[in-house]
Amino acid sequence: MKLSATRLLFALMTAPLIAHAAPDLSDMMSPGLWEVTVDMHIDGMPMSLPAQTIRRCITQVNLAENEGIPKPQTPGNITCKTTSMDRTGDTIKWTMTCSGQGEIQMDGTMTFDSPELYQSTVHMTGSMQGRQMQMTQRMQGQRISDCQN
Repeated sequence: MKLSATRLLFALMTAPLIAHAAPDLSDMMSPGLWEVTVDMHIDGMPMSLPAQTIRRCITQVNLAENEGIPKPQTPGNITCKTTSMDRTGDTIKWTMTCSGQGEIQMDGTMTFDSPELYQSTVHMTGSMQGRQMQMTQRMQGQRISDCQN
């Protein structure tokens, strides 16, 4: 199954959707310079997408305002809504649905191994432009230093 550029763009741009669901992260995550690596697998693609790594300075204000994890830039007329979220200890689990140019269901888990390291897995299923898609995204975030002003 070939992916159109629009479907691939949608998958890449909606990857870190937990930002819409995340509670105040200030007690789970330390401020500082964070490096986040995202690895995605889309069923039906002949080869894996290369992992993407971003670095971002996260302040205490960012954490208190639920901005510790990058927010998505959703294209076109796609609307996403968190349908459930549960935090137990150092783990956040959520479900989200998106509609507009397609219908997407996402289930995710994010676990903080420490205030300086987290792991996340998101499973997406649904349709985009009339084609079925399934994607698994794994994310690892690690605090690597203090922020440089």
